[in-house]
Amino acid sequence: MNLLRIINYFPWLVLLTVAIIAGGVVFVALNLSDREVVEYPLVPTISSQSITETGIVIFGYIASAFGLILAYKAATKIVDPRKSSMLLFAGIGLFVISILLLGTLYSIKLP
Repeated sequence: MNLLRIINYFPWLVLLTVAIIAGGVVFVALNLSDREVVEYPLVPTISSQSITETGIVIFGYIASAFGLILAYKAATKIVDPRKSSMLLFAGIGLFVISILLLGTLYSIKLP
């Protein structure tokens, strides 16, 4: 697949990511009464969340957004091909690591 064809999908991927995050914010805002914050490092239930888990989720969201932005910038502004490919792989790697981190946290919380 041509790199220029992949670049055309990045704005849609960012828009989809923003929509998913906004949906999560709305879901949390509507269900505030069902949630509780506890002091344990990891709580194995879906209905409660600790401060540590909140930090992990915030880090995961920021890292995935930064990875997508880094990959988009590397793919659109190709001045030095070696630097651009390194930044592209770094952005995709950061995105994958954050998704794995959030997926692991979610699998720990499943009953």
